[in-house]
Amino acid sequence: MPKALVNGVRLHYLQVGDATARENLVMVHGLASNLAFWYFQYAPEFSKRFRVTLLDLRGHGGSDVTPSGYKPADLSLDVSGLLDHLGIAEAHFIAHSFGGLVALHHARRHPGAVRSLVLADSHVPGLLGVRTTPGTWARGQVIRPVLQRYGIDLDTDNPHFGFRLLGVMAKLRLSEQPVPEELMGLFGPVMVKFGRHTAAQWLKLLSTTTAEADFLDGGSLEDDELRKFDFPIFAIYGDSSHARRTGDELCKVWPQAEFQLMRGAGHFFPVSRTEELIGLCNSFWESIENEPRNVRRPNDTRAYFQSDRFYMIDDGWYCSLREGGRLGPFGSREEAATQLAAVLAAM
Repeated sequence: MPKALVNGVRLHYLQVGDATARENLVMVHGLASNLAFWYFQYAPEFSKRFRVTLLDLRGHGGSDVTPSGYKPADLSLDVSGLLDHLGIAEAHFIAHSFGGLVALHHARRHPGAVRSLVLADSHVPGLLGVRTTPGTWARGQVIRPVLQRYGIDLDTDNPHFGFRLLGVMAKLRLSEQPVPEELMGLFGPVMVKFGRHTAAQWLKLLSTTTAEADFLDGGSLEDDELRKFDFPIFAIYGDSSHARRTGDELCKVWPQAEFQLMRGAGHFFPVSRTEELIGLCNSFWESIENEPRNVRRPNDTRAYFQSDRFYMIDDGWYCSLREGGRLGPFGSREEAATQLAAVLAAM
């Protein structure tokens, strides 16, 4: 397992793909995870286009645990140092959840080094609308009574609900009792990412370092700083995710960006909707291959979420009809498109 000494920390990383590839892609995982989050299902596919670099953030996976240094701005320095070590001057980025904050801090310090960014369901607490306008998470009204039935006291409207949930799920994974089926139905993707070793590592990190306070700090990225970014951005949010409010606020901050809703998806759609996300990312990267760096549309005051006409639920592909309703399920996106074409031709 290759490691690089960066900022006094040994960071575990992997590189996949041809070293002579035209461009680099850096993949950043979220909290209580590691580079395997992206490695098995995404890196082989994306390495057809890029030289892919994955890393374990400080305190995660095979990277060193340190007493402090877990704020997103600190972790972004680790990322920048690793890229310097590897001789990567410019790269595309894809980041999930807290990893998105790390990538955004890296972009703030090195905007010229970011070719593009795919932001997957990241909560950005410094946004004005997120800080000043309390919101109610609709999905939380469904989740809260289920949690209460099992003695889990979490406020689903708390902006740190997702972080608190990770601790609860880690403890459940380490308990000798089976996880109730009802909880698995709600939080299956969270539980899938938690092996017993990862769960234990996460709880130890929180109890023996400044990680919890640092993670909850969230950094100081605010609207004006984010508006300065002039590289292509693709922000993807689950329409049932706790982070969706951040996506709505980012639409106002980045009128030049592309926004996509993952229909029927929660926070961990990269785990549950792999094929769909791969397709969206590849389409985005193809669209910017010949784009000038500055893609702002000055007459636009905000962006809007798109919802793909073709989407997945469980293992089936569906197609929405403009008149309402849907077609499906089908075995593939191509089959859904063929059936839609047949329906339109018959009209």
